[in-house]
Amino acid sequence: MTHFGCDDIFSFFHKPDKDERDYNFTLLDRNAVNSIDTRLKKPTNEIDETKIRAYENAIYETYKKYKQTSGEYVAQEQIKEASKKFINERITNGFTRNNNARDELVRNVTPDDMIRIIAKIYIEQNISKEIESSLDASIYTTLAKYGEDHAIGALIEYLRTGKTGYFTNDNNSRTNLEQYMNRETAMNWVINKFAKYEVEKISKRQMEQNAKHESNFER
Repeated sequence: MTHFGCDDIFSFFHKPDKDERDYNFTLLDRNAVNSIDTRLKKPTNEIDETKIRAYENAIYETYKKYKQTSGEYVAQEQIKEASKKFINERITNGFTRNNNARDELVRNVTPDDMIRIIAKIYIEQNISKEIESSLDASIYTTLAKYGEDHAIGALIEYLRTGKTGYFTNDNNSRTNLEQYMNRETAMNWVINKFAKYEVEKISKRQMEQNAKHESNFER
């Protein structure tokens, strides 16, 4: 330890032992000591709500546009392909410009942000559901061993780079993942599940809006 607080008596009387290195001690005054930020840092997987809202709004506006012109199936496929193109190629034209949705996305979200959002929501929404793939098995065994934050980080790293090292290999889950999936198939799997969840949320939102409109009309 090379720094002491405002108590200079300790450093004055302290005599190093024979096997102790002789440090050049630096005295810090009380204000310097009190200014040290000892608060815990936010988890690395925490995502700014502004980024989540910008992405989800781009999904909502894009889905709404294509549903009106081409139907639900085409609309859902559109938000999948738009997300993949943005992550892999930084191309944004798959998302609509309606209500400034694309501009807000470009202003607030990077491809890496999108991966982080998809990974986080995928795990949060599938944490208690059945295992449907080798990816799910790797996520669940890692989550059970290290916790949710580590599992999210492992999925983010895998979707970014294809590296599986952050997943545990308990029950051969990492080995099976490497055998049956790769980064591209995992990305498609996660985006498909994420899009389905977002569409369900949009449908619920529209039903609530319709119910509110009908209630106001009856009055």
